[in-house]
Amino acid sequence: MAGALRESQRVDHEPAYVLHSWPYSETSLIIDVYTARHGRLPLLARGARRPRAALRGVLEAFQPLSIGWSGRGEVRTLQKAEWVGGLPRPAGRALWCGFYINELMMRLAVRDDPHESLFGSYAEAISQLAHGTDPEPTLRLFEKRLLAALGYGLVLDAEGGSRRPLEEGSLYTYDPERGPIRAEAGQAAEYLVSGATLRAIEAEQFGDRQVLAQAKALMRQVIAYRLDGRPLRVNQVWREVLDVV
Repeated sequence: MAGALRESQRVDHEPAYVLHSWPYSETSLIIDVYTARHGRLPLLARGARRPRAALRGVLEAFQPLSIGWSGRGEVRTLQKAEWVGGLPRPAGRALWCGFYINELMMRLAVRDDPHESLFGSYAEAISQLAHGTDPEPTLRLFEKRLLAALGYGLVLDAEGGSRRPLEEGSLYTYDPERGPIRAEAGQAAEYLVSGATLRAIEAEQFGDRQVLAQAKALMRQVIAYRLDGRPLRVNQVWREVLDVV
């Protein structure tokens, strides 16, 4: 991988989304993008902060883009970017959910590690948020697919260790390294998930409110583990207001 990064590279017509951007010098930006065939990578957008720059209104989050870049090293140079069928910008609660998805991508997706299926899942989630779909099922489905794509897939078909089939009427705790463990008497209800919910998550069926509530608690636990306990920038105040991420 390091050798590949040292080689000069030119890429054109690559589907991409901007995850985050920050100023670089008085006139330029560094943008962190997620692409279909090259994964997540940082690009230098020269002159993008100038008032009349062609890129100034294009490099927005939550918009499908076609981009091109060139160069070598960790940060390559953006050459062009065009909108590919603009989406409505997510608003209100959906906007913060979009920020949450982008931060998960920034924190969990390794740079220069492509996952085309994950790119499709990301695009689907952003489109659903933009068009006003209920954000809770959208987030739970994206979290499940994100973890699977990155090699952290949930065990949803059997008990951890014993591999005994899950019983829909039984309750389980969830060990992020082992999977579901049959709950013992007296364990706090907030940390329990039913076999029925685990099966529903496996089937990607989030229409039931109890499934959604238990799935949210489960995803929070597993994602916190994968982040080594480091909090997301989508802070506690937003989570309390939205009660969705």
